[in-house]
Amino acid sequence: MAYGLPLAPKQCHERMIFAILVIIVEVNSVLLFSYLRTLRKADTHTRANFGDFPELHIEKTKLEGSYLVIPAPVADSRGYFMRTFDNEIFREHGLQTLWAQESQSLTVTNHTVLGVHFQRSPNAEIKLLRVLRAAILDVFVDTRLNSPTYGNWDSIKLSEANSVAGYIPKGFGHGFCTLTESTVASYKMDSAYASEANGYVRRNNPALDIKWPTMNPTHSDNDKNAPLLRDVDPIDIGRGI
Repeated sequence: MAYGLPLAPKQCHERMIFAILVIIVEVNSVLLFSYLRTLRKADTHTRANFGDFPELHIEKTKLEGSYLVIPAPVADSRGYFMRTFDNEIFREHGLQTLWAQESQSLTVTNHTVLGVHFQRSPNAEIKLLRVLRAAILDVFVDTRLNSPTYGNWDSIKLSEANSVAGYIPKGFGHGFCTLTESTVASYKMDSAYASEANGYVRRNNPALDIKWPTMNPTHSDNDKNAPLLRDVDPIDIGRGI
């Protein structure tokens, strides 16, 4: 039997390094495969708990064209997951799905009243309003020309806790009163804000008799000195009610 010549020390060292590198690559491959398999199991577990499509409910209010958007959070010890907008569901209910702007506001003090505000045509806007922190009493007034419910109002409590959003149609006046300090609200609008189209209706208008949760709110001078509803032209939104 023939034997090769013994390897030089340098060759032995190189072969040893190569063998170690092969082992390291194989071990890392096994660890990576195990990690990816764990991630897939965790992802499956998350989907199993939270569901692929948490529900989103649309409910009418007493004023035509205004709605509540009610999510159905799915929660466990890790937290929660919920859907707050769904293009298909909104379209099925005839609601706006395209938004031009989104804004966020912070109101520092409790019992601050903002409104009642509106945008005149052709800048009348649809609003989708949610509260991200704290709570408000959200108030909306029908100021649409030829509406059978012109001058009527409705209100809903929007809060961080209930996650409900208010869908307010074109031609409505809108305002809210904070129910606690440091309230953060988020608005979607289907039309860009135009300062020249902004209008006001006085919050304590006798003809409206809105039931605000405070008699002594904090408010701006514009809101305090806003005209009465009888002195404001109804908003022509360009279609029948």
